[in-house]
Amino acid sequence: LAMRVRKQYQMSLAEQRERLQALAQDAVNRRDWAAALQHATTLVQQFPNSPEAEALRLQLPQLQENSEIQTRKRMESQIHDLVRQRRFDAALRIANDVIDRYPHSPQAEALRGQLPKLREAAAALSNY
Repeated sequence: LAMRVRKQYQMSLAEQRERLQALAQDAVNRRDWAAALQHATTLVQQFPNSPEAEALRLQLPQLQENSEIQTRKRMESQIHDLVRQRRFDAALRIANDVIDRYPHSPQAEALRGQLPKLREAAAALSNY
């Protein structure tokens, strides 16, 4: 009985590892880097000595970088949308957030040059 329980437990763990690895791979295929990073990190944390964790551990830095790039691009897109909607205060908050969170990124560099115009536009709009 004990051997059967142990075998079932090991099979259950293997299924969990396979599921997490499949979820991470599916997220990579969809280029959803944040989800891929989350699933890979979970697998590495829950099963640190597994062969799957060893393989994913090497990919974590690239997944992290891709996730940050995707996040910055999403934030940059939000800023552009908010500017088109003339919601300069909200655009300014997100721009400052990008600069604070990712100070050495290309987006932060570009936004630093645009901050004065955003501030002027926000101030002009608030004066109406």
